[in-house]
Amino acid sequence: MKKVSLTRLLVVAVWLVAALSACAPAVSGPAGEAAPQPAAERVLRIANAEPTQGTDPVTAGTSASLRGVELMHDPLWDRDADFKPIPWLAESWEMTEAGQVWTFTLREGLTFSDGSPITAEDVKASIEYLGTSELWSGRTALIETIDIVDTRTVRLTMVRPVPELLALPGDTVQFHILSKQAIDAGADWNQPMQVSSGPFLLEEYTPKGRLVLVRNPSYWNKEYPKFDRIEWTFNEDATAGVAAVESGAADVYSPVPAKDVPRLRELPSVQIHEAQAASYMGFGFDRSRPPFQDKRVRQAVALLVDTDEKTNVCWFGTGSPLYGGYVYDWQTDFFTGFEPYKGLSKEERVDQAKALLTEAGWVEGADGLRVASGVEGVEEGTAFSVEVPFEANWPASECHTQLLQNCGMEAGLDFKPNRYDPGSYWSDATAGKFQMWHTGIPGAIYAPDSLYQILHSSGTWNPYWFRGSDPTLDQMLDDMMAETDLAQKKEMLDAINKLVSSEAYILSDGSQNTLVLTTGEMQGFFPRSDDSSRGLILADIPSR
Repeated sequence: MKKVSLTRLLVVAVWLVAALSACAPAVSGPAGEAAPQPAAERVLRIANAEPTQGTDPVTAGTSASLRGVELMHDPLWDRDADFKPIPWLAESWEMTEAGQVWTFTLREGLTFSDGSPITAEDVKASIEYLGTSELWSGRTALIETIDIVDTRTVRLTMVRPVPELLALPGDTVQFHILSKQAIDAGADWNQPMQVSSGPFLLEEYTPKGRLVLVRNPSYWNKEYPKFDRIEWTFNEDATAGVAAVESGAADVYSPVPAKDVPRLRELPSVQIHEAQAASYMGFGFDRSRPPFQDKRVRQAVALLVDTDEKTNVCWFGTGSPLYGGYVYDWQTDFFTGFEPYKGLSKEERVDQAKALLTEAGWVEGADGLRVASGVEGVEEGTAFSVEVPFEANWPASECHTQLLQNCGMEAGLDFKPNRYDPGSYWSDATAGKFQMWHTGIPGAIYAPDSLYQILHSSGTWNPYWFRGSDPTLDQMLDDMMAETDLAQKKEMLDAINKLVSSEAYILSDGSQNTLVLTTGEMQGFFPRSDDSSRGLILADIPSR
C-alpha cells in the first residue's frame, strides 16, 4: 500500500471542507434573507487609577474605589447633571415631621443580578450592614430606626430632623443597596460576579493590572447602560492617561491635569467635562508632636501658602479658592464673607508667618533655615525640616506640595515633597505615619455637612484629614446639625468656621474643579461635583 504523507492528507481534508461549504445551502432568515449576525460587544475603555481600597462598598472609601463601586450598586436616589436629587431605585419619597421621618417607595419589578427581587428588607439590611463598618458608621448614625412598611416601602426615622437629607453628598448617604441574602451568606464584593443591584457586575479585578465590569442582564433600566462591558486599565500617570484618550486607546480618563486643559479644549477629538467641586485640597498636620502641636506654627504655614498662586499655577483657573475659611463664596446659603487672608499681599502674609514662627521658638539660623530655640520636645538648634508625602498618581497633589515647598522657603521652612505609593498612601495616612501630608477630601454643596464629616470625631473624613477630636468642636457641630432654623444654622456654622481657621487644625485653600477627559464622540456623560462616575451609566458612543 502506497504511503501518503500526513501533510497531504490535511491539505485534502481542508479542500473537501471548503468545497462542501460552497455547495451547502446558505442559512437564511425569513423570505430568504441572510441570518442576522450577533451584535458586536460594546466596550467602554477607562484609563483611571486603580481602586486601591477594592470594590467592597463597606471598605471602599477612596475616590478611585468609589468610581468602581458606584457602577455596581445602585442607590435609592441619584443626581442629575445639576446635582439635583432624582428617583432611582426609589420611585418616590416623602418627608414628614420637619424631615425627621423619610419614607421611600421602591419601583415595581426591581431585581438583583441573580433575578431575586429587590425589597424593603434589602434596603434595611443594606443600611444596617454598611453601618457596621468604620467607613459608614458615622454616616448611618443619623438614622434611629428603619421600619419596613411593606415589600416596596421603607421608613427611616432620623435621630433629629434632617430636611437636608437629599442635599447631602452622594458618597455620604446615598446608600448602596445590596442583597440581604448575599449579606447573610457572607458575600465578598471584592470577588467577581457577586450579586448586584447596579448596572454592572465585577468580572475581573487584577491588582496592578485592570478591572473588568460586565452589564447586569437583570438591570431595571432597560435603556441603560449603553455598554456591555467596561475595561478599566489601571493608570497612575496623568500624561499617559491623557495620551491614551487623545490617541483613541481609551475613552475616559480623570483627573485631568489642569495644565493640559487649555490645549485639550482646542482638540475636536476629545472633550473636557468640568464640574464645580465642593471638595477640599490641602494638608493635614500631626498635632500630637512638634512642630505642629503649636497652633502658631500651623497658622504660619496657612499664611505662607499662596492661594491665588495655587489657583493659577496648579489649577489654571479651574477651581474655587479659599482664603482662610472653609465655606466657599458660591455656597450662598452659608457664606458670611469670612475670608481672613483675602486682600493680604504676599509680603504681608510672609511677615505675619515669620512673626508667628519666631514667637513659637523657630528662629532664623545662619543659613536662613529656621531652627528650634526653646521649643518643647525639640533639641536646640534642630532645623525645621518636614517630609510631606503626596499621592504619586495625582498631578495636583504634586503641584500643591511643590508650591508648599517654595512658599516655605520664603520664611525659612524646609518642606520636602515625597512621591508616595498610592496603594498604601491613605492607609499610612490614617495610621498616623505622616507628620504632615497632602489631602483631598470630598465635600458637599450643603456646607454644614462638609465640615461635620471632616471635623467631627465620628465624621467620615475625620481620619483622613483632621485626625483627632475636640470635644468643644464636636458639641458645636452636633448643635449646628440639630438646628432646623436655616438662619441660626448659618450663624453656628460661621462660628465653627472661625474657630477652625483660628486654630488652623487643617489647611485648605480651595479645590480644583472636577475635570474628566473623554473621547469627542462621547454623548450623555456629565461629571459631578462629588467626583462620581455615575454619569457614565447614561453615556454613549453611538459609533461603537
